[in-house]
Amino acid sequence: MKFIPFILFFVFITFSFSAFSSDEVLIGKSTVIDPNKGREMTYAFSTGKIFIYSRPHPFHFVSALPNDYATYSKKTFRKSQLLNFGMIAGGTLILYAFDDQILQAAKNVGSTFNLAGTSNQTAIIDGKIIIAKQKIPIQFNVPTDINSAMYFLGDGWTHTTIALSFWAAGLISKDNRELQTASQLGEAILTTGIATQLIKHLSGRESPYTTTVPRGVWRFFPNQKVYAAHVPNHDAFPTGHLATAMATVTVIAENYPEKKFIRPLGYSLMGLLGFAMLNNGVHWASDYPLGIAIGYSFAKIAVNRGRVVVDSKNEIQHSMNEQKFKFKPTFFPSYQSGIPGVGVNWLLVKK
Repeated sequence: MKFIPFILFFVFITFSFSAFSSDEVLIGKSTVIDPNKGREMTYAFSTGKIFIYSRPHPFHFVSALPNDYATYSKKTFRKSQLLNFGMIAGGTLILYAFDDQILQAAKNVGSTFNLAGTSNQTAIIDGKIIIAKQKIPIQFNVPTDINSAMYFLGDGWTHTTIALSFWAAGLISKDNRELQTASQLGEAILTTGIATQLIKHLSGRESPYTTTVPRGVWRFFPNQKVYAAHVPNHDAFPTGHLATAMATVTVIAENYPEKKFIRPLGYSLMGLLGFAMLNNGVHWASDYPLGIAIGYSFAKIAVNRGRVVVDSKNEIQHSMNEQKFKFKPTFFPSYQSGIPGVGVNWLLVKK
């Protein structure tokens, strides 16, 4: 019986979004030469949708931040979102009522499987780099036990490595979808991180391992010098680790809908991360719903800004530019393997 609250929580985190699986199957890929935008790549799916990707501009993931926050404010704070607000608030309150029980259940599970209740890492890089004549400290730690490895799933290095992997693969294969995924990951990670840090600095909730009272103390609008000196006493709500993990999973899944394993795998890993943070006493369960929602929202904004989706009726499904388009063929002579012929490029133009 003592494990029931934890089991219910784990199931909620792991499978709450799995119902949104996709039936998309990639059936074609082509390159479009747009005189204005240059080389674009299109991906056609069995449902009639077409994804169009241009090559992202360098550091677009940084320059897009102001527009992302403006879009987030515009789309979030409106009447149509009241149900979502209610679900997030309701989930938070329900978990808050059982925070202590869920936390203890997670620790009991960790103890049963001999999982350490702390994060144990060792530094393999510990030094400084010089940027603009300034010495910037840099450290890269790796986990040394199973629980720490699960906690490391939410580390910034993990998500940065994933983004850089997509960027490197895109450069090598000259694939715009991979390059846009990397750019969108950087964009979503930054916007999510800044948003969660802002709320942390305003809410001031104690982490479980520092508190002596049930469910922790809330120190709203804390003195920022005190915050900086005693971070664990203020930075529990909301979770930044799960927010960033959710952003990463969402960006990849949205760009690769034909890969049906992404969401179940991603949410399962998020479940392990959520357990590890409880076992470590870093977070309360009620820190999770808002963090997950923030990560999902900013990921969707980044994806919408980084691609164009055309449906079977040739209508743009793109929150930033809702217009009707059509494909216009342009023909040119070709000569391949000694055989003359006619080639075709497909341009996306406004109706």
